[in-house]
Amino acid sequence: MHQKQKLTDAGLKLMATAKMPDALRLSGLRHLCNILNLRAFVGRIRRSRRIRHE
Repeated sequence: MHQKQKLTDAGLKLMATAKMPDALRLSGLRHLCNILNLRAFVGRIRRSRRIRHE
């Protein structure tokens, strides 16, 4: 891997974790939070579809 690619990968990884509190990032709950966010998003879509059909 080239040096430039390594720096790019490190930068992307930092950007992905920068907005997360340290305790949450270090505890490994990032995937759980993603699942919970996805479930909330799917729930909003389902509710909006129900409202449109009524």
